[in-house]
Amino acid sequence: MEEEQIKFVSASVETGYASKRKQPAFCVELLIPSNYLSNCKAEQWLKTLASLAVDVKQADLAFTKTTVQFIDWLQISFLTLLAAADISRFEPSAATLVKNNEGPFWRLKFPVIATEGFLDVYLTSFKLLLKEMERCLLGLTTQDESVAGVKGASNILKKNFPSSHNRYSLIFHAQQLGIPWRHIVGSIYQFGWGKHSRLLDSTHTDQTSILSFSMAKSKLWSKVVLQSHGINCPRGELVYNISDGLRKADAIGYPVVIKPNAGDGGVDVITSLEDGLELHSALRRCSGRLTKGLLIERYIDGIDIRIQIMHGKSLMAIERIPAAVEGDGFHSVTDLANFENESRARGQSWKQINDENHAIGRWPIVLDSEADRWLKKQGMTRSSIPGKGVSVRLMGAANVSRGGKRRSLALSKLHPDLLKLAEDAVRLLRLDIAAVDMLVKDLEKPASEANAYICEINSQPQMLQLHADILMGLVPQRGRIPTVLVALPGVTDDQWRLLDQMGNASGILLGKSFLNQNKDRSEVNLDDFLKLKTSTRRQLINVEIDAFLLGIGGQVVPDQLEVDHLEVVIAPCTSAGKVQLDHRLRWAVDERTKFLGVPVDHDTDIVSDDIWTGICTSVVQYIVEKKAEGNPDGE
Repeated sequence: MEEEQIKFVSASVETGYASKRKQPAFCVELLIPSNYLSNCKAEQWLKTLASLAVDVKQADLAFTKTTVQFIDWLQISFLTLLAAADISRFEPSAATLVKNNEGPFWRLKFPVIATEGFLDVYLTSFKLLLKEMERCLLGLTTQDESVAGVKGASNILKKNFPSSHNRYSLIFHAQQLGIPWRHIVGSIYQFGWGKHSRLLDSTHTDQTSILSFSMAKSKLWSKVVLQSHGINCPRGELVYNISDGLRKADAIGYPVVIKPNAGDGGVDVITSLEDGLELHSALRRCSGRLTKGLLIERYIDGIDIRIQIMHGKSLMAIERIPAAVEGDGFHSVTDLANFENESRARGQSWKQINDENHAIGRWPIVLDSEADRWLKKQGMTRSSIPGKGVSVRLMGAANVSRGGKRRSLALSKLHPDLLKLAEDAVRLLRLDIAAVDMLVKDLEKPASEANAYICEINSQPQMLQLHADILMGLVPQRGRIPTVLVALPGVTDDQWRLLDQMGNASGILLGKSFLNQNKDRSEVNLDDFLKLKTSTRRQLINVEIDAFLLGIGGQVVPDQLEVDHLEVVIAPCTSAGKVQLDHRLRWAVDERTKFLGVPVDHDTDIVSDDIWTGICTSVVQYIVEKKAEGNPDGE
């Protein structure tokens, strides 16, 4: 007897905030036959998931347990896909059995970080996962076929969510710090509200000039700018063919380095080319880049450091160490590289904070032609067995994405002149956030004595553990502005204008959004809620507003908001003065909320002008005080 089929009811992406939800969610509703696949064995399916879950932690799989085994398996399965794609979650998934006229269906909600334009991505991946899960549990597929199918579902997510340490850490720390955040489009996020909001794309901000970005993106342009202002950079030339490269390298002087003029991550960066033969071979390997130009620079030997800077001030320094292995006298270079990669896969993650006593690497060491070249320089091959304690260098470029390691350096260990040099370079390009890569002979000497050269400025750097500092430096008052709810019927246009006038007179610009105002207050449809959502977003992204007011005039209230906390609630009160707030909004208030009860004529729904004037005075005074405090929580 064939199993009944699962049917999709609907799928959506829920944004904003609601009771028990502080993160956007992908929501899917399914009609699932009772006892569906309850007798199937899950061993093969769990092994399939394990193929994706190498770096997945148990906390990433938090879910709402149900009485239906298949629903629990489905939650764990999609959570594994999200975690494998590095999609940040701060809440468990949720599963609810909903009953309606057509029969019961399951509503599953999975917390996500990207919303705008991503519904099809989530749904396509989910459907493919569900298909493979059903086939596996029914015994219609082999283990290898299941793994391939699930990896296909995972790759749909990974393709649309390129791994980004900055994105994850910014959202993670915003969540920890209580800074509101929202996905705007693509990889752009809003942090904070109103005048305390900023837009970020990784570490590009809404104040990163396109001119500054263009100068930094071109290694040649940034070199020209820095050198013309007296800052040491390795001598370099842009070349477009091999013969041109050989001729210019002769003029520059060997050894040389070749690198793409635009790009990062150390891809196609080949260092310490000793002569024309090595350069010719390297240019042939990178011939696909020559049409856009390759940069040939004089090779500078030294300590490779990166200084991370925001708003003209050095925040952190790291030493970058090229990929290498340490011999034990028993194992080959290949074995040692494999051991190191296994160790990194087990122990490293974006969340680990490095210290001065321990250099860490996240990306695997790759034994390729560049590694072979460096082994040859040391008289070795991949099969060589280095002696105990012998360090074997495997890469010229020190990028961690090329298997290198990083070690944190206290700023106090760098000569102040080196920090000033980096800060001056960033200031020349007028970048607000940047990382300066520098080669020096001695960290404790001034730039002139340390033979310091700036080799690159990155306008969108990975900022390691500085993301909390970045957010606190960019969004004042943890990104919050006063949020006011006016849940009163019958407020007239003239009364709203009075509030605006009183605010303007006190230097306050108030953003406002309304639901069910000046109409039959018992009638609200889906379009009304959508208009409220878009209107609220439009206000909260406006960098000119000092506070946000939400007006609800009727008996129908939204069960979700675009703000997660209401600082002031103005609502009808009983004869005893108790404020009457609809239970569907109680999740958005707490002990910090200021309540203002208003006596309302229930026959006319009119708020008297005298009472309204008093309300306006209290609201404006509250906002002015908060603005003066410089802290929305009054801490």
